[in-house]
Order: sequence, then C-alpha cells, then structure tokens
Amino acid sequence: MDGFLAERVASALDEARVAKSVKRSRYKVVVGNKTFPVTKLDDKGFSIAAMTAPTMRGYVDIYDGPHLIGRQLVVLASHAGGEAVYEYKLQSAECEAPADYVRKREKIAGVLTGPPKGL
Repeated sequence: MDGFLAERVASALDEARVAKSVKRSRYKVVVGNKTFPVTKLDDKGFSIAAMTAPTMRGYVDIYDGPHLIGRQLVVLASHAGGEAVYEYKLQSAECEAPADYVRKREKIAGVLTGPPKGL
C-alpha cells in the first residue's frame, strides 16, 4: 500500500511541476495548425508536456513569443517525468518564410565618399 501511495504522490508532483513550467514558458512548438508550449529547450532538443504531446516526427517551427527561432527536424526520444523529450535531427537558423514573388531591393540611403582631393 505504501508503494502505491508513493507512486501516486510522485506522479502528482511530476504533473504539478510540468504544469508550472508550461505556464511560465514563452517558447512554443508549432506543428501544422497545432501549438504546444515548450517546458524545456536546449541546443540538443526540447520537451513538452506528455499529456498533450503527439508523436511528432518531422519538421516543426519553434517560436519565442511571436518570433520564429527556427525550423527543426525532430524525432521523439523519450517520455520521462511527465514530459515528452524530442531531439533535433537537423537544425536550421532563424529564417523568413519563403516569398512567392521577387522582393524589391532596398534603395541606397547614401554613399560614403573619401576625403576631397588636395587635403
């Protein structure tokens, strides 16, 4: 009976820890039209709450608030402590969405010249 109670307490503590980190998170993962808050993020991967985590495999976009951090190719690594941990298979830097048209070049604001002759 004590082992059962300890397991329930441990799982409740894990759920509370994950819920707290989800509320604090400013990072999010976007897959298609679904968004998931990130609980941990580092240079090797990220984790999200296991109860909401799909089995993502493929390209995902990671945002810091409204700003795109990059597009990564991910694979599910493990489920541990109420979190689903995903590892990067391929990383890309911050990027813009591809344009369907040719962008105009920005006009030159000014030209720097050298010192005048004779000085």
